Amino acid sequence: MTLETVETVPLITLVGSPNSGKTTLFNYLSGKNYKTVNYPGATVEYSISTLLKKFNTNANIIDSPGIISLYPNSPDEKVSIEALFNHPDYGVPDLIIVTVDASQLSRHLLLVKQLRDLKLNVLIALTMNDLLAKKNLSISLSKLSEILDCDIIEIDGRTGKGVNELLRTINQNLEKTLGNNHKKTIVNHNGKYRDDLITIYKQIEEIEKKVIYDLHSNKDRFDIDTANNQLRILSNPLIKQNCYIVDQTTIKIDKILLHKVWGLVAFFLVMAFTFTSIFWLAEPLMRIIDESFGYLSSTTTNLLGNNWYSDLIATCIIS
Repeated sequence: MTLETVETVPLITLVGSPNSGKTTLFNYLSGKNYKTVNYPGATVEYSISTLLKKFNTNANIIDSPGIISLYPNSPDEKVSIEALFNHPDYGVPDLIIVTVDASQLSRHLLLVKQLRDLKLNVLIALTMNDLLAKKNLSISLSKLSEILDCDIIEIDGRTGKGVNELLRTINQNLEKTLGNNHKKTIVNHNGKYRDDLITIYKQIEEIEKKVIYDLHSNKDRFDIDTANNQLRILSNPLIKQNCYIVDQTTIKIDKILLHKVWGLVAFFLVMAFTFTSIFWLAEPLMRIIDESFGYLSSTTTNLLGNNWYSDLIATCIIS
C-alpha cells in the first residue's frame, strides 16, 4: 500500500476598502471578469479562483467584499471579515494582500494597521498612484514599508503594471509562511481598536507626514503643517514664491464666491437665475411642447376615428 501526499495549495485573501482596485487586481491575476458596483453593501459574497498558469504560482485567491476596518457595519463587510479570519472551506489565509488607494492613504491605512497589529502576513498593493501624481505628490515606499514592516508594491490592475513584481513578492512571502509549517490563527480582539481609534488615526497622520512628499520640492517629505498653512493663500492675494502654487483661476473665482458679502450676492443671483429659468425662461418652450403634442393627439383622433384604439393612441400613449 502506498501513501499519497496531498499537496496543500496556499491561500491568498484579497482585502481592501471599496473602490480601491481590489476586484480589478483579482480579475487580472485570475483571468476572470467579475464586476462589482461601487457602493458599500452591494456585494455580499466572495469570489475564489486559482492564479493564472502563466504566473507560475500555485495558489488560490479570494476576492471578498470591500471593508474599511475589522469591525463590520454591513452584511458584506461581515462576509469579508469572517472569510478573512477563517474561511469555512479554505481556512486561514497564508497571505493577505491589501489594496490601498495611494490618493486616500489616511483612510486606507486603518485596515492595514489593524492587520499588522495582529502580526499577520500582509502585502500591500498600492493602487491609484496616477491620481496621487496628479496632485503633484508621491509616496516613499521604502519609508512606508519600514514603518509598517511589510512589503509594498505599486501596481495598476488595469494595465498589469507592477504585477510581475507583485507576484515575485507573493512567492517570497508564501515561502516564508509555508516554511513555518503552520498557519497562524487569527484572533479578532473585539473592542480594542474602537477604544483607540483616535490614537490610531494620529499614528496614521504621523505616517503621512513621513512618507508623502511633493514631487516639485527638494524636500524628502511633504509637511502636512506647511500644507495647512498654504491654504491661507486663498484669502491672500499675495503668493509667496516658495509656496505651493495653486490654480490662479480658482483663486480669482474664490475671492468673489467665498467673499463674506459678494459671495452671498453671487449665491442669490445664481438661485434667482435657477428659479427664473424654470418658471419663466422655460415657459415658451413648455408651451410649444404642450401645443405640439395636443395637435398630434387631435390629428391622430381625426385620422383614426372615434374608437378604442384611437383613444388608446391619442389619449394614453401620446398624452
